[in-house]
Amino acid sequence: MLNFQDMIAKLTQFWIEQGCIAHQGYDLEVGAGTFNPATFLRALGPEPYSAVYVEPSRRPQDGRYGENPNRVQHYHQMQVILKPSPPNILDLYIASLGRIGLNLNNHDIRFVHDDWENPTIGASGLGWEVWLDGMEVTQFTYFQMIGGLPVRPVSGEITYGLERIAMYLQGVNSLFDLKYNDQITYGDIYKRSEWEWSHYNFNKATVAMWHSHFDDFEKEAKQLIASSLPLPAYDFVMKASHAFNILEARGVISVTERTGYISKIRSLAKELAEKYIQMRGELQFPLLKHTAETPTPSIPVLACGNPDEKANFLLEIGSEELPHSFVPIGLASLERKIKELLHKYHLSFEKISVYGTPRRLAIYVEKLSGASQERKIEKKGPPPFYRL
Repeated sequence: MLNFQDMIAKLTQFWIEQGCIAHQGYDLEVGAGTFNPATFLRALGPEPYSAVYVEPSRRPQDGRYGENPNRVQHYHQMQVILKPSPPNILDLYIASLGRIGLNLNNHDIRFVHDDWENPTIGASGLGWEVWLDGMEVTQFTYFQMIGGLPVRPVSGEITYGLERIAMYLQGVNSLFDLKYNDQITYGDIYKRSEWEWSHYNFNKATVAMWHSHFDDFEKEAKQLIASSLPLPAYDFVMKASHAFNILEARGVISVTERTGYISKIRSLAKELAEKYIQMRGELQFPLLKHTAETPTPSIPVLACGNPDEKANFLLEIGSEELPHSFVPIGLASLERKIKELLHKYHLSFEKISVYGTPRRLAIYVEKLSGASQERKIEKKGPPPFYRL
């Protein structure tokens, strides 16, 4: 049985072996591993980048005074960012669980569609929650947008909930009972801190001070962006985000005000992202020079225009939450429409399968031809009209 720190070491070493840089957690109060510049900034622009790090994350509203066994305001995420996303990212994740001794034959592991979005920093992507015996332990995301800007190439993000995974490995029902090492428990280190910070976040945080902090951080971020200093500006955007989180936990922000705060932070994040890409462009995107040395595997693409070429085709449609009874109706309609479309354009295929969840409908066409077969159609017009 691995203790908490040994589990982190093994996961880190696994991803180093896959070519990741071992970053450290960033020295700011952030709500998730995504806020570390190794993800937030490096996902922008064309340069390849792969990294692994443990991010101490703070979410003031999640505090429970140390009384909840798996919900706290301070916890740890292991973040893996792979840019561009490799085609075998799922296999790599499964292999990483095996490295720490998690036998999937003894657990129910499920990938549940959950497109991720953080409106505060204008970030979003397609993704899945990973459930282990009914509890979320990991989030997969294919980043499509950061700072309100589309990202190319798409990065693959894996975010491990370290404490929850460790609870399964050690067979305990509370994260505070986890063995941090062979002598000291997680609770010995963090439980008192959890109690005190919960009191601070909910009851003692000085409202006027944090309002003032938010305004100061926003002004500082703006003047740094205007001065073409996106890296220092990033810190103050994150500080403004944390100030907002404190005020929200304190219960002093109305619904209307909340929208305004989020809009301000999102605007800063967008300006920051644009300035960062501009700065990297002025440096001629230096990490691109490594691309030729470490080529990424390519995914086979159907050769359009050749009817003799065959390939499998997958179409996924994301949606808002559908009533459960609507899923089979949507699947039947999707299958019917796709078949009509393929027949209309005389595209041959071997088999069609449909799959669905309340948030996603998918259709899988096996051995779809790359083009219509050439056809000759002869049509006869009406008989000629002879005038007598």
